[in-house]
Amino acid sequence: MRRFFIVGFINVVMVVSVSGAAFAQASRQHVGVVSRTLDELENARKPRAVVPPAEPRTRPITKSAHAKEVSRWLDRFSVNVGIGVEHINYKEKMPDYLGVPGLPLGSKANVSNMTVDASGEYQFTDNILVGVKAVVPAVKKSGTENWMLSGILLQTNKLKYGWTRVDVYGGYALAKQQLVFLESLVPYLGVRFSWARQERYRFVFLGVPQDLTSTEKIDSRDILVGLRCSWKFADKLDLGMRLECGLPLDVKVTNTAVPGLDIRDKKGYVCEGMFNGSYKLSSNLALMAKFYFGEMHWYGSGWKSVPGGSAKWPENYTQYLGFSAGFDYRF
Repeated sequence: MRRFFIVGFINVVMVVSVSGAAFAQASRQHVGVVSRTLDELENARKPRAVVPPAEPRTRPITKSAHAKEVSRWLDRFSVNVGIGVEHINYKEKMPDYLGVPGLPLGSKANVSNMTVDASGEYQFTDNILVGVKAVVPAVKKSGTENWMLSGILLQTNKLKYGWTRVDVYGGYALAKQQLVFLESLVPYLGVRFSWARQERYRFVFLGVPQDLTSTEKIDSRDILVGLRCSWKFADKLDLGMRLECGLPLDVKVTNTAVPGLDIRDKKGYVCEGMFNGSYKLSSNLALMAKFYFGEMHWYGSGWKSVPGGSAKWPENYTQYLGFSAGFDYRF
């Protein structure tokens, strides 16, 4: 009994000892967990330094070389567009009607057209520039043409006269240091492409209506020499003027009423003057108005042989004046 008791006691002690060690280890683990939890709470209360987010690794957006080149090109470009009215006073004269010297024949007519004008200019440098300008009849109105033979009314007819011209030019702008009170002074040289159309109908010859129509075409090219200037009248108001003259390089005249007629006589001239004003609406946009006037003169031709007889192109004058209003834009 004693031996059993000892063994039994030892077993009990061992069991108790083992259980105590496990309890101590569990207690230490629990204390460690509680300690870590308290440390985490303490760290959560402490303010933390804010680290800014890293910027994305992207290249800054810049204009491409092509875009920069286009922008630089546009900075030297300007355009203007206008709508206006052009009045034409047209005259013809022939000192030898039917080939008879001393038998003068002449005609007069007045027509008015609504026009569209446009121009564009590019400045290569501070001095050198090139440009193009055009006037086109948008709506043509007819007028009555009266033909007088030695002071007697011989014939009347309706006339529509449309004149389109396109000028291509290059100029040299003088430096502002060379100018006294002018804002700009530009002599220029160019070529004019001209297309004149004269449509005649409702002929009445010696009081008798005639069932006839004709279209006369005058196509020519001229060498142009011009000079323009401008000056600042007020803070936003600029004024300018232009003078130019041209001599024909070539001309071709045909008439549907005279088959086989082909005139190449190029004696003549054209002269024009213009005054303009512009009011700035912004740094790029301005309101513009133009008043212009001029004369195109052809000396005509001699008598030419055509199928069934002879014909000639009479000496003629196209005197014109016009007004236009529109906008000027500088990029």
